[in-house]
Amino acid sequence: MVCMVPLCLLFLMTGIVSAIGNTYFIEAASHMNGKIWGIKTTVLFFPFLFNLSRSNAKAIWHNCDPGVGVLVALVVAILCCITAAIVETFRLAVVKSHGLIDLPDATVPMSRFWLVPQYVFLGVADGLFELSIVRFYIAFVLQWPIDANLELVEQGQDDPRRQYVPLFAKAISGVGILFSVLSVHVVGEIKPAWFQHTLNTSRLQNYYWTLAALTSGNLVITGLVFLACVLASNSSEDYQRLR
Repeated sequence: MVCMVPLCLLFLMTGIVSAIGNTYFIEAASHMNGKIWGIKTTVLFFPFLFNLSRSNAKAIWHNCDPGVGVLVALVVAILCCITAAIVETFRLAVVKSHGLIDLPDATVPMSRFWLVPQYVFLGVADGLFELSIVRFYIAFVLQWPIDANLELVEQGQDDPRRQYVPLFAKAISGVGILFSVLSVHVVGEIKPAWFQHTLNTSRLQNYYWTLAALTSGNLVITGLVFLACVLASNSSEDYQRLR
């Protein structure tokens, strides 16, 4: 139970990364070329892609150990940030080469489908995170046996805490999104050039690189916390056997 406190604080980083999918990613996509094979597409494709990747990740990894799931989610979140930084750097190069820096409403002659990989990464990371954090809630707080299908967990059917199981991951992610707003404000105060009134004059790639670095640090610390919790649990079990 004690391990859940530092872990929940560490899990906030996933919510911060997840928030950029509904903000800066969508904003960039809305001003990029949406035609594919001459057919005009809508930015609504990306929320659909995010949800599809998210649900598939949960289905594929449903038997995954929750600790492994969280660590993999952080790795995928890092890949998402790195991919987003590279794509944004290329997008700004196109904007500059076509003289669109002062034309924020102009369509950038670059396919919005360059954003597909980062949305896939984002969906996979979010899906793995939600699945794994719920398993942690069941294992460390409710202390019920973890089943591959949460609906099949029989122990604690009458426990009032059961109703909070599906809300726990959403709460952690929601707090992370709030921290995302705070992080933008703090970074904006330190590096005002990164966040301007338009995407074309901003330097969001630097923010994405920063998120990748912070998530990498988060990955290392989370791994160490997991290791400490496992060692503490094993020591406690050994002590109980000796008594």
